Amino acid sequence: SNLLRKHPECACLYDRKSSDELTDAFLPQENDPTKAKALQSSLWELVVLEHHYYAPVSTLAKSIGAPEEAKAPPHDITEFSSHTYKSLFDQERKKRGKKTPLTFH
Repeated sequence: SNLLRKHPECACLYDRKSSDELTDAFLPQENDPTKAKALQSSLWELVVLEHHYYAPVSTLAKSIGAPEEAKAPPHDITEFSSHTYKSLFDQERKKRGKKTPLTFH
């Protein structure tokens, strides 16, 4: 989201009013960036990330392109990059607090 705010010309990648969900204009094998049709594509990954199981990822994905986000300060990327799978797992496990029985009587 920081990069999208820094480069507003890329707003067309996430602000598509109508798009064909089955085809993507981007040509990933094209070596010439001017012919790859990147700006006719979209950031379809954001739709997937909006439904991510980890709430902070989902919230961040939903905020991209929202009018309020333009007024917010840039995100501190170290908050996201410092996590490992283990730290995320431990954090979620602590939140749950409830223990699931491993055996039943």
